[in-house]
Amino acid sequence: MQDKKRERETIFEEDDLLYSKLLGDFYKAWSPQIESLANELNSPNEQTHKTIHTLKGVSGNLALEELYESCVLIDAAFKQKKQITKEQVENFKSTFSKTLQSISLKAQKSLEVQPINVDLKEAKGYYEELMDYLDSYDLISYESQSKYMAVFKPYVPNDSLQRWQKAIERLDYDSAKAIMESWDFRSKNDME
Repeated sequence: MQDKKRERETIFEEDDLLYSKLLGDFYKAWSPQIESLANELNSPNEQTHKTIHTLKGVSGNLALEELYESCVLIDAAFKQKKQITKEQVENFKSTFSKTLQSISLKAQKSLEVQPINVDLKEAKGYYEELMDYLDSYDLISYESQSKYMAVFKPYVPNDSLQRWQKAIERLDYDSAKAIMESWDFRSKNDME
């Protein structure tokens, strides 16, 4: 298992933006299900088994090891037609919750960008560079995304910058460009 984990980590190191997007998709898809799935484990059926088996595969592919291990134990109990213990259910619920919290914290940290001190002319240069890049529809790495956020932070309202970031993460470059077209590059101090 450790070799597979290292292999996944190596793949995702090469594309942190993709991994962040996959984690975001995982969070959106699975966070609403935590309570109901934990409750279903108290009186499991075939659909519950399929859901746990799917969650096991997805969490394993995303290198969410603790959740994966919890799902492995429950999946094994299903396959062996054994009773799922109260401890297994509580461990699953706790692990699932911690995994979702960790993903949420990672997403919040990605929004916490310290501004880079560039003058207005340089910021406009970065703006033009980014618009050209978006026109090419090439993927924007997490590092580049962070750099642009840091450059634009002193000049662009936070809500607009966050909408831009979400569009970039969705690979919706047309929406990202539309958001950028509303930026006027006055310093936030000038806007007050």
